[in-house]
Amino acid sequence: MTDLPDMPELDADDSEWDRYARPGEARAKARNEALADGFLPYINGADWIGKPPPPREWLWETRIPLRQTTYLTGPGSAGKSLFAQQLATCVGASSLFLGERIRPMRTIYITCEDSEEELIRRQHAICEATGVPFDWLMGHGEHALVSLAGVVGNALMERNAKGNWATTERFDMLVDNCLDDCGASPLFLILDNASHFFSGDENNRQDVTAFLNALNKLCMDHGTTIMLVGHPNKSGDDYSGSTAWQNAVRHHIVLKRPDDETDAQDEDLRILSNAKSNYARHGEEMRMLWHRWAFVAPDSLPKNMILERAASARVARENELFMQCLAACTKARRAVSHSPSSNYAPKVFASMPEAKRLKQPAFEQAMERLIHLGKIELDVALWQGSNRHWKTGIRAVENLRQTPAPDTCATPELSDCNSLRQTAPNTHPISKDIEGAPPSGSVAPLSDEPPASDEQAPIPQKGGLLSHDGPAFDDDYDDEECAF
Repeated sequence: MTDLPDMPELDADDSEWDRYARPGEARAKARNEALADGFLPYINGADWIGKPPPPREWLWETRIPLRQTTYLTGPGSAGKSLFAQQLATCVGASSLFLGERIRPMRTIYITCEDSEEELIRRQHAICEATGVPFDWLMGHGEHALVSLAGVVGNALMERNAKGNWATTERFDMLVDNCLDDCGASPLFLILDNASHFFSGDENNRQDVTAFLNALNKLCMDHGTTIMLVGHPNKSGDDYSGSTAWQNAVRHHIVLKRPDDETDAQDEDLRILSNAKSNYARHGEEMRMLWHRWAFVAPDSLPKNMILERAASARVARENELFMQCLAACTKARRAVSHSPSSNYAPKVFASMPEAKRLKQPAFEQAMERLIHLGKIELDVALWQGSNRHWKTGIRAVENLRQTPAPDTCATPELSDCNSLRQTAPNTHPISKDIEGAPPSGSVAPLSDEPPASDEQAPIPQKGGLLSHDGPAFDDDYDDEECAF
């Protein structure tokens, strides 16, 4: 648990809500009344003469401003719902969030996608990661979970008979929950996700703007802070639909996996960035790790675990770069070998642009690992050169082979090879009317192609088994690929 951020001293009969929220609520009320009477709500400049500007207030410094709608997006499976519920937990429990201070207040997390059971499972993991006692959190009333999964009619706005946008009963429920038993209390409200609460056309700027303005009005009228969760589009943009999704909010944060190749191998790493920020630095990033079904700050893990994760990420990157270089060489018909020579793979790869400055010793270690994992084959016939001799070298294994089946072709009484020969599409009895034909009942050769000339270079063979369309294979190769 942490103390509240430093706040100005309050009068004995004053409260945090009275000092910071009520003046804004009063101004919002006066503005609404002026508009209802047909007047523009001019700012009374005399109220600010001789006074310093009020400090900008944050729920989470530089990322989520108070009494505003913040838009959170990210690709599928990035962990947006987990992130949102964990943030709500820390706000409601007055605890640090990923090692940073946040403003505590009452929280409501509403999801339209996860069941109550899933929320409870996730909450247990979050509480274990943050050190917040589960029983205390769920019992003291400052943190509420709501599951509307499978519920129809969650739209906050709909068009009325005149075709204008109007708020719905579900929106009125949110307004009612902005007030607690004492009459008023600042609220952090998370809506997961936008597609369930928005019934308009996401590509229509007017529809999107009307929806987000309704949320911003809720923030201003009742001192509520909202975080709206959304999804990006298929093209990889940070949000889906009209640019109004980003333009009509003051802050847009994005949670995603890293794009940089150095970090891309770490499946548990996430990066939170300011995609748009009117009140803070654009592009500011924060890293976090998915660990035991919750997010943690990278430096919060034990040192040995941090080193182990770094080593694992390094190994995965080296393996991936080796395979990328091998693919580039194969595409260019440039054979590389595992034996020290002019085409020694680690040496060749280290000089390629695909190496990303990785050195020869790292490629040598990656090659040994990939051989052990069975992801590359050695001394494989790759293609015929200009002299019609076969080039051999390293080849990537597309599908790891299983243990070969017994070669039943070697035992005719246990094999179906003879029946396969007899039923193959390109076999037919040789006519006995042709002079010099074999005895009746014999079958024709498998191929109707003429035999290769003596000048053609033979295909390399192993174990005496020859393939019709490629390099030779071992005798114990799968009988389904035997050449008859």
